[in-house]
Amino acid sequence: MKPATPSSMIEITLDTIRREVPHQFTLLQACRSAGIEVPTLCFLDGMTPASACRICMVEVEGSRVLVPACSRQVERGMVVRTDSERVRLARRMVMEWGMSAKLGAVAIGIELAERHELSDALAAAVDEEVTGILNEACHCARQILATQRDVMDRVVARLKEVETVCARELDDMVATTNPLAVSAG
Repeated sequence: MKPATPSSMIEITLDTIRREVPHQFTLLQACRSAGIEVPTLCFLDGMTPASACRICMVEVEGSRVLVPACSRQVERGMVVRTDSERVRLARRMVMEWGMSAKLGAVAIGIELAERHELSDALAAAVDEEVTGILNEACHCARQILATQRDVMDRVVARLKEVETVCARELDDMVATTNPLAVSAG
C-alpha cells in the first residue's frame, strides 16, 4: 500500500479517540493501526474478507446492527466502539453458540460450503453439527420460556397497557429471575 496523502486521510472516532486513517482502510485495519485489538477467526491478510466468523463485530454509531470490522470500510466521521457491552455480548454469543467442539467455527464451514470448497463428508458433518447446535439452543429456549412464563406474562400485560417500556422498567420486571441460568441440559 502506498503512503497516504493528507487528502486521502479521513477522521473517524475509535473508542472515543479521534484518529485520521487512510480512506481505503477497513475498520479492522483502522483499529490495528491504532493499537486496538479486534479478534478475528476467518480473516487472513491478503485474502478477501469472508465476514464469516462474526467475531470481529464492532458497533458503529447510527447502525442498527453490529458490523464486521474485517470487511466494513471506514467512512468520514464514523464513530466506532470496539468494546461496548453489545459488542462483548455478540462476541460471547459467537464463541458459545457459533463454535463447535467437534468442528471449530461452524460459520466458517457454512461460508466455505456456499462456495463449494468443502468435501461432501465435511459438508455433512457441518450440517450435522449445526443441527445439533440449533437443537440444543431450541431446547434451552423452551426451558427458559417454560420456567419464565410468569415474567413473560407480566411483560406482555405491561406492554398491552403502555405499548413501550424503558430499559429500566423492563429490568425491574425481570429482575427477580436470570433466564440464562437455566441449564441447556
